[in-house]
Amino acid sequence: MRTFKATFAALLIALLVPPASAQRTAPTLSLESAGQIQIAVDGSVSDYKPSTVLAAPIASLIDRSVHLWRFEPIMVDGIPVVASTAVHMELRAEPIANSDELKLRIVAVHFGDAVRMDHTVAPEYPYSALQAGLEARVMLYLSLDESGKVVKAEPYQTSLAARARSEREAEEWRKRFERASVAAAVKWRYNLSEKVNGKTIGTSAFAPIEFSMSRGKDPGRWKAYVPGPIHTGSWTAQVVKPGNGSLSAVSDSETLAVDTRFRLKDDVVGKTL
Repeated sequence: MRTFKATFAALLIALLVPPASAQRTAPTLSLESAGQIQIAVDGSVSDYKPSTVLAAPIASLIDRSVHLWRFEPIMVDGIPVVASTAVHMELRAEPIANSDELKLRIVAVHFGDAVRMDHTVAPEYPYSALQAGLEARVMLYLSLDESGKVVKAEPYQTSLAARARSEREAEEWRKRFERASVAAAVKWRYNLSEKVNGKTIGTSAFAPIEFSMSRGKDPGRWKAYVPGPIHTGSWTAQVVKPGNGSLSAVSDSETLAVDTRFRLKDDVVGKTL
């Protein structure tokens, strides 16, 4: 296990955390790191380019750790090939007792990235929902081809911001939001990150759509949703591993890829850098 001096962390703690006399336990710092990773034919990491600007000691630890990862070789027609993908990590810096150093632990990692192009059209807010003052969050399951075009969009789960008078009424509202979401999503395109043997490959991903009448007006406002039932569909064959991302953490315009071909030989979640 490697550690690093906590000078920058101490500054954050001083600014954001009450003094020791006002707290019982030491704070835990977390951060996210993103980048592009390339693996060689034997599954070793041949290149890593971070896209998140981090303090030099942390960036060095991440770079050293990522280059030690080993993947299952990606095969094309039975032959291992060079491949690349986006990688996202959630890290936690934990103070070491009686020390001015921290240990950095990986708490989540997932591969694959699909970024929605800026010119895509937003879903049309159902007029009846606007009149009723009703907001919602629709989680879609998208199938993307190698060009980033959405070839299929299916509602996975829809949550309403208010409780309806009956389940029948709630289902009708959910269907209205879902129809609007699917109608817009099938026109979208995404920039994809995964390449196999130099060619971009399609993917499947979950993507949320927020229907909010206060968008941008009160970014700090808490929202409470009444979750609807999970539909059955194409995703039933997909597995979203707990360590590879959470649907609840995916924000509007983001996606969570679920069928990446990148598989680590050894799980790195929980390990210290």
